[in-house]
Amino acid sequence: FNQLFLPSVLPSPPVLPEAVDWTKESVSLSWQPPKDCGRGKIFGYLVEFSKAGEDWQKVNQTPDSCQETKFKVINLEEGEYYKFRITAVNFAGESEPAYTTDPVKAEDRLEPPELDVELGMPRELKAMARTHINLIAGIKGIPFPKVTWKKNDKDVPTRAEIEVNPLGSKLEMRYCARSDCGDYTLNVENSSGSKTATCTVLVLGKEFFGH
Repeated sequence: FNQLFLPSVLPSPPVLPEAVDWTKESVSLSWQPPKDCGRGKIFGYLVEFSKAGEDWQKVNQTPDSCQETKFKVINLEEGEYYKFRITAVNFAGESEPAYTTDPVKAEDRLEPPELDVELGMPRELKAMARTHINLIAGIKGIPFPKVTWKKNDKDVPTRAEIEVNPLGSKLEMRYCARSDCGDYTLNVENSSGSKTATCTVLVLGKEFFGH
């Protein structure tokens, strides 16, 4: 048979579409390719959404604008619930749609803070005088938590160098002295909760000052 005269075969639906991330105005979707591509290559996917009780609306007009198995739907209304469906497209046409399981609310994700003290914030740290002290902790949370360091429940000394980045926080005391002994507490807090970790710092050995 000439390939041209073989019947066209539609692809099967995409597999397991789900919302993997969301904000108050967007939802990021992910899915797996169809188990059966039909006859020919998958050109891409059509993504549609439906706001509670309303008709389905196309997000992208052509499959070539969504060739990967993921898509971020933007410009959604905050607080509204949305359903999504995905259609695979090949030369023969469109598959049956695959639907996300549950409606997704357009809202900022909230995750309570987490602290990873394994990076470098033990419960007790011994340091020799005139060496450098580094306390490091990994931080997670959505929105990113507010970070506060304290020494013995008061502000840390002004000479303490504090760094905060999207992965965590670090406190450094250079050329430490006996006066730097104490309990150093890291507190992280967002609208979903707070976490605290404390390290007791002991400075040992003689201090000497000179040129």
